Amino acid sequence: MNTTVSTNSTGQIIWDCIVSLREAGQAISRQRLMELTDFPYTKVDDHVSRWIEEGRMRRLVDGVYEVVDPLPEPRAISVTDLHNNMVLIEIGDQELRLFTPEARALARQLGGFALQYAQLQTQNDVAALLVEATVRNRALADRISDMERAQAALARQLKEAQKSNQMALIG
Repeated sequence: MNTTVSTNSTGQIIWDCIVSLREAGQAISRQRLMELTDFPYTKVDDHVSRWIEEGRMRRLVDGVYEVVDPLPEPRAISVTDLHNNMVLIEIGDQELRLFTPEARALARQLGGFALQYAQLQTQNDVAALLVEATVRNRALADRISDMERAQAALARQLKEAQKSNQMALIG
């Protein structure tokens, strides 16, 4: 994780405060950062928001944050069926040779990760569909409101026209 910020800058002061709070096991909050740095919330929020966008921090709840420990780059993974009823699993530079029953046992144990991934993907897909449906619903509701207003205006005009036609017949 790149934690370097120019020396004595506002960002460096805020980051140093965040690191100190984390090392002390204390909550990292907007209020606490303002108290310790004497900076207004706009400066604190500006820097913290940028670090959240960069992935260096994450928002737990409004005004409370935590530092994100970066994960190493994923290693290449390869699974190969071998001719002698074995399976070769290569992860980075490491090899694991399993007999088929062992590979099945490993697959059962890793199945929870696959299920969790599938559920997260489904949640993301459903959320995207919900957003799209909400946007379309709002657009349709706006169009219906416009049509209802236009229909009401036409009804008023027709009513006025009918009154004036009846008055012309009388007069």
